[in-house]
Amino acid sequence: MAFRNIQFSFAGGELSPSLYGRVDLEKYAAGARTLTNMIVHAHGGASNRPGTEYIGEIKSAAGTVILVPFQFSVEQAYVLEFGGGYMRVFKDGGQVVYPDGADDAGEPVEIETPYAEADLALLKFVQSADIMYVTHSGYALRKLGRSSHYDWTLSVVLFAASIEPPDAVTCKNNTTGNSVSRIYAVTAISEETGEESLPRESDAVLTKSLEYFTDSLSVAVSRDAVSGADYYYIYRSDEAGSFGYIGRSDSASFVDNGIDNDTSDGPPRGRNPFATNLVDADDYQWTASASGTGEYYLEAAGGGDPGLDQPDDMFEVGVGLMTAGTLGALTASQWAYGDNDSLGFDTIYARTAESEDPSAKASRYLQAGYVADYPGCATFFDQRLILSRTDDHPQTIYGSQTGAYENMNVSSPLKDDDAISFTIAARQVNEIRWMVPIGQLLIGTMGGEWKMTGADDSALTPSSVLVKQQGYTGSSHIQPIIIGSSVLHLTRTNNEVRDLTYSLEIDGYAGNNLSILANHLFRGHTIVAWAYQQSPDSIVCACVTTAFCWASPICASTRSSPGTRTTWAAWSRPSPRFPATAMTRSGWWCSGR
Repeated sequence: MAFRNIQFSFAGGELSPSLYGRVDLEKYAAGARTLTNMIVHAHGGASNRPGTEYIGEIKSAAGTVILVPFQFSVEQAYVLEFGGGYMRVFKDGGQVVYPDGADDAGEPVEIETPYAEADLALLKFVQSADIMYVTHSGYALRKLGRSSHYDWTLSVVLFAASIEPPDAVTCKNNTTGNSVSRIYAVTAISEETGEESLPRESDAVLTKSLEYFTDSLSVAVSRDAVSGADYYYIYRSDEAGSFGYIGRSDSASFVDNGIDNDTSDGPPRGRNPFATNLVDADDYQWTASASGTGEYYLEAAGGGDPGLDQPDDMFEVGVGLMTAGTLGALTASQWAYGDNDSLGFDTIYARTAESEDPSAKASRYLQAGYVADYPGCATFFDQRLILSRTDDHPQTIYGSQTGAYENMNVSSPLKDDDAISFTIAARQVNEIRWMVPIGQLLIGTMGGEWKMTGADDSALTPSSVLVKQQGYTGSSHIQPIIIGSSVLHLTRTNNEVRDLTYSLEIDGYAGNNLSILANHLFRGHTIVAWAYQQSPDSIVCACVTTAFCWASPICASTRSSPGTRTTWAAWSRPSPRFPATAMTRSGWWCSGR
């Protein structure tokens, strides 16, 4: 007698062959042996996947590219094609080209990038409005900016306050019987951004003791106006001690008539944690060049050959990254490296933005980024840009000032909104591979998962950082997917999908292997990209190295076999059925209606 079994649902998906005998499993009755070119719906049904539509060619049919979503809002979204040394733009199911009247009218919008094709897999992105930060441990942090569909820029992040310090600070001393040495420093404040500039110091002045100060026996501190400044903070150092706050000035002059300086509130100091400072006054000195005012070359502290090769970058504190110039023809904020016949050795040359002699301030005025240590991972958390994973410090986390994403300055003593540096204390040194903000900052390293908060779940500050380990699975470089309150991530083998979800019982995050019932799909393969489609059907799609995969919104991979190399990718286009696409070697394909 024949026996009929009704299949009510396919919600269990395709099951691994190792489960064919597990009739006791709940999902066995809702599983399938094979689902090819099918989409399983949340209510249990399954349907054929939609077709594709040709969109356009990639720049080089033989090249490898990645696709990156750039979403300003739900109505303004782009897909960016990153290839070796370039970036192109797609929008609304088509390639963006320069408009009529432009020099390159009709040509694809394209900008140059420094990234080699071999570096694309490790590029990581985090976006805020029209700015996207791009990280790779082999390159200085860059930001991609959009001004219009056709106007895109990629520039190096300078890590400096957005407002400049005053050009000069002068003091008029009205006291007599002077015996105490004092230095005044002034910073500029922008009310719009809330940022404080680096301080500009005065020359030392000799005054009476504070108890003898009066309104007439005082020191008048004046400074040059700064563009964008709404007011200024005044600090004072007594007898070469620490600087302390003495007041705020809304005018061009400030009168110190005996104010006690608050050394618990000091001015900020310039800091770029991603460039090694070689200009140490104990080892090196800047010497004025005969080429013109403001140009200097670097010598050993006692004179002569500094013994340094060409640096990667040069930074001027308060100004930021200097541009490379030609030896003998430097302009303001430029540097060069080379030989000078009168010196007999190679050295670093620099022209400052001002005529101030930096030789007395060699340890902080000019910085040579000789061995740059760039971040490879980024996210936003607690109104800070969070960066991590440099080659020299793979477990260190760097946070910008609050609300100032490109400002890494700190004060002495530290303030709550100062920049943050924190190194995870672990038994092994495993590099950070991703960071995800989801109430708390979740961190995936090669050896485990962590969460980072302020102490007692307070806001993150330089003196309030708490990091706790959540698991020991280890993570891939592929960035996680957030679905509701859960985080999906790949293990370091790139073929196992796990989740991280908050558990009240352990007051932390715990996870499960989500691919365990269908592990045959990834066994022997490597997931190289994936994406989440919220609607319809809430689907996660992945691309693997050995076969074409049907993908939704963003997906890219490379398939290699002896003598061949094929690149596949996908991106989304609005469709009433299922927004998904595929890319062959010759161009873009998008789902049809």
